[in-house]
Amino acid sequence: MSWQTIGAMSVLTSMAFLGCGDSLAEAGQELVGSWNWVESSGGIAGITMTPESTGGTMMLRFHPEGMVELVQNDAVERSVAFTTTATKEASTWEILYEAPLFGGFESQTAALTGDTLILADGCCDGFVYRFERVR
Repeated sequence: MSWQTIGAMSVLTSMAFLGCGDSLAEAGQELVGSWNWVESSGGIAGITMTPESTGGTMMLRFHPEGMVELVQNDAVERSVAFTTTATKEASTWEILYEAPLFGGFESQTAALTGDTLILADGCCDGFVYRFERVR
């Protein structure tokens, strides 16, 4: 079997996996709503940032039709489509964005506990972001 055939099979398998299961219908529905940024930590320097330390605000608005808006300082900065895929851990998903939403990554791991949403970049020196649901 050639490397091109293996590569094509991998792409098709990945596409089939992303198109199956609980996509936005189940996992993503729990994300629907507005989320205020509380803090971020990580990076190579291991820093922690908050709205107070940066002088700026950030909010994510997940819409039921599979769109997410990034709102910074009360202005919509970006709006992209997203899908979710389940992971092996309960209440944890991978969020796949059609284009980088913030932080330069096209995917993040999401963990939801009550009204707290944790988003983690997929890189060893990436950031972990904590958001709280807007009520």
